[in-house]
Formats: sequence, C-alpha cells, structure tokens
Amino acid sequence: MKRINYSTFLLVVVLLILPLEARAETGARNIIEEVLVTARRREESVQDVPIPVSNFSGEQLISRVSEDMRDLSRIIPNLSFQESVANKNSASVFLRGIGQTNWIPTQDPKIGIYVDGVYLGRPQGAIFDLMDIERVEVLRGPQGTLFGRNTTAGLIHVISNKP
Repeated sequence: MKRINYSTFLLVVVLLILPLEARAETGARNIIEEVLVTARRREESVQDVPIPVSNFSGEQLISRVSEDMRDLSRIIPNLSFQESVANKNSASVFLRGIGQTNWIPTQDPKIGIYVDGVYLGRPQGAIFDLMDIERVEVLRGPQGTLFGRNTTAGLIHVISNKP
C-alpha cells in the first residue's frame, strides 16, 4: 500500500512540475516587443497612433522576400504598387483603391512616397530596391495635416538604416 502512495505522490509531483517548466520556457520566447513608428513625425508606439499603420522591419522584409517597392503589394493589405504602363521605372500606386493611372508632370500623385523623410514628388524613379532598410511604414487615409497635400490616400515611408 505504501508503494502505491509513494508512486502516486511522485507521479503527481512530476505532472505538476513539467507544465511549470514548459510555461517558463515559452514565456521567455513570447515577449511582445514595442513597435516604434514615426507616423506623426515623432517616434512613438504604434499602439498610440490613431491611424491605421502597417509597419515592417528590414528583417521582416527580407524574410518575406521583398526586394523592391513592387513587392510591398504582396505583404501590405489594400496596396497596389506596380509599374506604370507609360514608363517602366514610374510607379502606379493605389492604396484602398485610390491612386492615379494617368500622370502628367503638373499633377501630384495621390499616395506620397517618402524616403528618410524626403518626399519623392513624381512617380518616376519611385520603383527602387529595398536594400539596407530599417523599416517601411504605410499610413492609410488622408495625411495632409502632417505630410502635406500630396497624401490624399495615404503614404509609404521608407526609413533606411543609420550609417
């Protein structure tokens, strides 16, 4: 009778200790990192920003095999980033269905493209490789208050790594 009690006690102890060790191991791996964005022209947590933001780090872009700007349309919802039919190196960008297909030199695009805070005023040359990138932020909706009149539908902000 005593052997059954000891073995039962030992079994109960082992069954109680194993889940605690497993929880301790997975708890260390499931740490939520704070995502910082510059959506409102200052660095803040993505949870404090009152606008829809898609943010991808350079490592995430590499793991998703995003080599140039056109590849962003595969990983960012409601974004269409393609070559223009008029010029191979010109971008035709649509965000939430808003964009423009026909462009002329006197017309600003509906989606602003920024590289390190500098606005690319024309769609020519907007298709470039995503090399040495810290992160890419895509802001949806009109951003005219913070980024100017060229962001009717939103903007794409590419931030490179610091030298």
